[in-house]
Amino acid sequence: MDGGFDGSGGTYSQESLDAATGLNGAVLSDGASPGATIDYQGTRFTMPDVPASRKDNLASAGQIISLHGTGEAVALLAAGAGAASGTITINYTDGSSSAATISVPSWYYSGQATGSAVPVVQTLGRNAGKGHVHPNYSFDLYEVTAPIAQGRTVASVVLPDNRKLHVFDLALAARAPVKPVFASVEQAYDNIAITDEAAPNPPALNGGFDGGGSTFSQQALNAATGLDGATLSDGASPGATITYGGTALTMPDVPAGEVDNVVAAGQTIKISGTGSAVALLASGAGAATGTVTVTYTDETTSSTQVSVPSWYFHGQATGDAVPVVQTFGRNKSTGLVNTAYTYDLYLLSVPVPAGRTVDSVTLPDNGQLHVFAMTVTP
Repeated sequence: MDGGFDGSGGTYSQESLDAATGLNGAVLSDGASPGATIDYQGTRFTMPDVPASRKDNLASAGQIISLHGTGEAVALLAAGAGAASGTITINYTDGSSSAATISVPSWYYSGQATGSAVPVVQTLGRNAGKGHVHPNYSFDLYEVTAPIAQGRTVASVVLPDNRKLHVFDLALAARAPVKPVFASVEQAYDNIAITDEAAPNPPALNGGFDGGGSTFSQQALNAATGLDGATLSDGASPGATITYGGTALTMPDVPAGEVDNVVAAGQTIKISGTGSAVALLASGAGAATGTVTVTYTDETTSSTQVSVPSWYFHGQATGDAVPVVQTFGRNKSTGLVNTAYTYDLYLLSVPVPAGRTVDSVTLPDNGQLHVFAMTVTP
């Protein structure tokens, strides 16, 4: 099995796939059993028609797959062993090509859409070396789309080079790629960045904040201090308020070990208000940059390049990022480490033109940028 789906022996349960349900209007012909079809908005996928415990997917590693025809998008039936992104290249019969960045959530993602991925199959529980576990958690499959250049005929597809991305089927979609819009930043949460020191490796961690299993410590956040004049209402505990220069941001009000932030992947998030700027509470799993686009109620937009430092950056400001929360230490899967080092949260400010009313914000497509909260600054 060589590590199974997630590299640690975790796999989908065949029995759970047989009993799977469709999400977001997807129709399954026979659950997601071998050879079953999955129909979503005119696109049909077929589940691998092989017995359980046989090879049934591609770990994406730049493979070239023949796929011939026309449409609006190339569609993948896929899931991530942790959040996964990369560049897919579409080759056309006239010798040209186009490339697009795609992002797929972890298989454990509670049925939400993100970026160009829409969950279409939901199963309960997964298999591990000791048998079926976590029967109350959902493990999903997604439709992931990449646009086809207008008037071109597809000849082949080059998959991203990211083995966390697992592909079960490919198809041609007759509609443009889906661009989901989230009603709030909380609805868009897709990553666990905060864990309890007594339980630093929850079942759905999937790489945590930095992709390697590290997270902020909830206890360290509870005892956090404000930086650069920021005031904290109760440290940076769940639901605490962080105030900086008249801007108030609220920490995710969820228990440690639950999804508590958004990994930036081009998501559009509704946020309403007037003011001088949109403020994001963010941090980087490494230094991260990208473009934030603000859409206004008059349907105009403005775009701003932002940069956020690594969470480990010694409390310094850089570009438009101001450190506002300082903690000591971080959690690894084995517990709290590096207690002499600081791990910070930053305030990013995106200017709003005078007289405009904000309607939504589109995040950059950079998986190292994590967003915990956002608001419109007065």
